Amino acid sequence: MVLILSLLACIKAPESSTQTMIKGFPTVAVLEQENGVTSFPVELQQSINSHLQNSGLTLVFYDIPAEFSTTKETEERLALFTQDQFLLIESKAAFFSQLSGRYRWETSFAVHLRSDKEIKSTHFDIPVFLIYHHQREADALLEAEAILLRELDLFLNEHLEQ
Repeated sequence: MVLILSLLACIKAPESSTQTMIKGFPTVAVLEQENGVTSFPVELQQSINSHLQNSGLTLVFYDIPAEFSTTKETEERLALFTQDQFLLIESKAAFFSQLSGRYRWETSFAVHLRSDKEIKSTHFDIPVFLIYHHQREADALLEAEAILLRELDLFLNEHLEQ
């Protein structure tokens, strides 16, 4: 028993993910609506960062530039930023139909990563079901959270060297 405890004391513990350095990555997350653009809900921003901390990455969410309301082209939006590394998440949520008393929404995401002056992108759609008629775009994004987190994590881990 003493021998086992002595051996365990000599073995160096592996570094845990909490000991790794967390990098801040500049990000703008946009929800496009009929009346303009808004930021992701704060709850979703916090959830994204909480999920990505396991990968040693944290996103620094910037306010949406005023020019985003007048331009809808991704290339023009990306040109507004001068950083070499940048993440732009564009999203839309649209009511699709009513099915069995629930409201089906289609959420669409486009994730654009500028890293080393190269832009990598991915697009994906997530269907969600909302319970109440008064729920709108932000609620649809929150409902799509689990799949969004998984897709975003996969994309960033694939394209960012850590």
